Amino acid sequence: MGRRVEKKVTDSGTTSKHERFVYNNYKQIEKLDVLNGGTASQKFIWSGERLLSMTDVNGTYYYFADANKNIGQLINASGTIVANYEYSPFGKLTVNSDSVNNPFRFSLEYYDDETELVYYNFRYYSPELGRWLNCAWPRKLERLNKCKNSPN
Repeated sequence: MGRRVEKKVTDSGTTSKHERFVYNNYKQIEKLDVLNGGTASQKFIWSGERLLSMTDVNGTYYYFADANKNIGQLINASGTIVANYEYSPFGKLTVNSDSVNNPFRFSLEYYDDETELVYYNFRYYSPELGRWLNCAWPRKLERLNKCKNSPN
C-alpha cells in the first residue's frame, strides 16, 4: 500500500529507536517497540475519524481536538492536562507543553519528532514550510497527475 510500517533511528551506527506500526484500515492503532521485544509501547483507540485515547506504560490519556482535528490537549485519567498544543495556520507548533510522548498533533496526524514532519499515511507535510514534500498521486495514476503541470 505504500504506507510506512516501520521506523528505525540510528546514531553513529547504533540503533536508538526501532518502531513498527500496526493499522486498522488507515488508522494507526499500535506502536511496537522492536528493541524491547516487539511489545506495544502505545495503543490508540479511534471512533471513526476521532482519536479518543492513547495508552502507554504510564497510563491512559484522552485527546481533545478542535474543529480542524488539531490536538489541543491530552488529559490523564485524573483530569490533569498533561499536554497542551497551539499551532500556526499551517501547523507549526507555537505552544508545546508535552509531558507525554504523544505522536498525534496537527490535523490529527502522526508527527515525527526526528524529521519534524507530519505523516499523512502516504506522504509527508512540513509545518515549517507549510507545504507537502511530494504529490499525492499514486504512480498508477501518473497519466492523470495534475501535479506535473502538463496539459491533459
